[in-house]
Amino acid sequence: MSTTDTFDPNYIPADPVAAALDLFARMPVTVGQEPASDAALLYADIAAMMGREGVLDGLDWNDARFAISAMAFDIMERGPDHLLIRAGWIRAEVHNGGPLHEPVRVAEAVERLYNLLVPSVEAAR
Repeated sequence: MSTTDTFDPNYIPADPVAAALDLFARMPVTVGQEPASDAALLYADIAAMMGREGVLDGLDWNDARFAISAMAFDIMERGPDHLLIRAGWIRAEVHNGGPLHEPVRVAEAVERLYNLLVPSVEAAR
């Protein structure tokens, strides 16, 4: 089953990181952007960068899927600076029994993406 098939809540991909990066790369198209749009190309580039840098390495499917969903939303709707707020919220919820298996590792992944993106954003200004 690929990530483009019908949603199956019991599906766990053989490579959860690759599947999550694929979901991240396709997020702009999922929300209505054209496949060749600037947003789609940017997200594909960010997904490739996250893969090269190992941002999601070691996360299981549950946590990787949450991380990329939160990251994609924050970048698209709120800007990269919101990633630090998200990471702080995840860390604050560690002891509240939330849906994440390893919340600290998810927060670290979000922070790593922020650290990769912010120098690029600052250079573009």
